[in-house]
Amino acid sequence: MNPYHGSQLNQLLAEMDGFEPRDRVFVMEATNRLEDFDEALVLPGRLRTKIYVPNPGQEDIRIMFWRWTEKQGVKLSPEVKSALPVLYHLYPNLCI
Repeated sequence: MNPYHGSQLNQLLAEMDGFEPRDRVFVMEATNRLEDFDEALVLPGRLRTKIYVPNPGQEDIRIMFWRWTEKQGVKLSPEVKSALPVLYHLYPNLCI
């Protein structure tokens, strides 16, 4: 949320209302603040489908972390790998 949120949203809605149907053109929006999602975005003629993607679980976070570290060329020690589940339980809101 910012001081220009209302005018930005109104401009976006006006632009979306001006679209004519076209093949193979997709508009996608994403938010991590669902409580601030404006339902005007999904009125007829605008966005049609909402897809909810839940937060990842413990195993998902561990896999993403391992893949990211491997891609970066970082080798995790066995001690760090074994500590990840413990960290997840101690700090469930921790984004590794």
